[in-house]
Amino acid sequence: MNGHEFWQPIRLSIQIALLSSVVVVLIGMIIAWWMSRRSFKGKIIIETLFMLPLVLPPTVVGFLLLVMLGRRSWNSELH
Repeated sequence: MNGHEFWQPIRLSIQIALLSSVVVVLIGMIIAWWMSRRSFKGKIIIETLFMLPLVLPPTVVGFLLLVMLGRRSWNSELH
């Protein structure tokens, strides 16, 4: 295994992490700005959904992702 083969997956992971972080921050800022200036029915539910990742332990989030995206999920029946 040469140096290029070793560093390629690491570089790709860093690029994906940086790109996804920038995208999530931009989308989050836009949604936060919009929600702070609007009042509508169901706003508290949307705010609660956005706050869930902050209060749930990572193991619960991981379990929910496995249930939603795992081999026996609703998504696997589509393929």
